[in-house]
Amino acid sequence: MLIGKALSASSINLYKRAWQLFKVFTAESSLTWEFPVSEQTVLLFIAYLYHKGYAPATISSMMSALSYIHKLASVPDPTSSYIVRKSMTTAHKLKPANDSRLPITEDILEQLVKTSRQAFQNVYLSYLYPAMFLLAFHAFLRVGEITESDHTLAFSDVTLTDKSITISFRSAKHSAGKHQEAVVTAVDNAFICPVQALKQYIGKRGCMTGPLFMLKGRSLLRREFVTTLKAMLNIAGIPAGRFNSHSFRIGAATSSAAKGASDAQIRKLGRWQSDAFKRYIRLP
Repeated sequence: MLIGKALSASSINLYKRAWQLFKVFTAESSLTWEFPVSEQTVLLFIAYLYHKGYAPATISSMMSALSYIHKLASVPDPTSSYIVRKSMTTAHKLKPANDSRLPITEDILEQLVKTSRQAFQNVYLSYLYPAMFLLAFHAFLRVGEITESDHTLAFSDVTLTDKSITISFRSAKHSAGKHQEAVVTAVDNAFICPVQALKQYIGKRGCMTGPLFMLKGRSLLRREFVTTLKAMLNIAGIPAGRFNSHSFRIGAATSSAAKGASDAQIRKLGRWQSDAFKRYIRLP
């Protein structure tokens, strides 16, 4: 039971899907089901997924599922072998990810905030969404940390001062249960200052317990956040098609790189455990 708690609901669903797909693969390939899975079978599974058109990132997730079950059973992990890792590297090179999502830049962020202040007749919403947009950008937040998910930030996870915001992450994607913390400082531009925006929002929200970003006593849903983001972009005259909730994290990485931050600094700011952040940097 404790082991099950170590995975988020989304990871559990992903791993179940991976094993179901693996069973389909063995059936279609007329292979005998065996456990532990052999290295040769894993290589055939990678080739099967590749030729079925799965993205390299998805294939990597499938490998993670296989790896997790083998480690759980204390048997050799076939996905960790040199030839399997080289096969995955080749898959990534032959079919690089085509990520067309655009970054939220500081200029776009300012337009979003100004538009949100004016577009909502509901005063609470006019403070809620700017605070969400600004904290998502400045703290490199994932959408599941500000909307309903296993990792939603609570009001008690945030410490606010006149100059900074300290966020304590009780759980986070890829954190493996380790405590993580982020500190966001005030900026000179009042329109995009996360400290000022959060203060104003909390002044309307109050200090009751519950999710940090609250609507009618509950966390916002992801679709509510994304729908509002796109609506504010369109009202601001910015075509919203290639923007989504992850555009804040992409924009934060891009903006930091443009200002000269090192890879190590960006990795730490975004709480990345690998060099995956490099795919997010959209510099000319």
